[in-house]
Amino acid sequence: MKVVGTKLDDVDYERFETFCMDKGISKSETMRGLIKQYCDDCENCSDEDELITAQDSEVGAIPEAKITSVSHDDGKTWIDVPELTNVRVGN
Repeated sequence: MKVVGTKLDDVDYERFETFCMDKGISKSETMRGLIKQYCDDCENCSDEDELITAQDSEVGAIPEAKITSVSHDDGKTWIDVPELTNVRVGN
């Protein structure tokens, strides 16, 4: 076996940990199953767009967000922005 790792933010990690505890299976076992399922899904899709569409439909709606500041240098400095109205996030 080989080792695969990633970092999760605190909220996602707690959700993942709770899910595993509720199901009574280890985190490693869950990750192996998810990776296998994802790879199987990729092999069964006729094209990449089909897989992306299938995954996006499972995620659900994007929650509303209010942008109050932006950074152009990876968070080193922030610029306050006025409140925007009638803004849409597109692909």
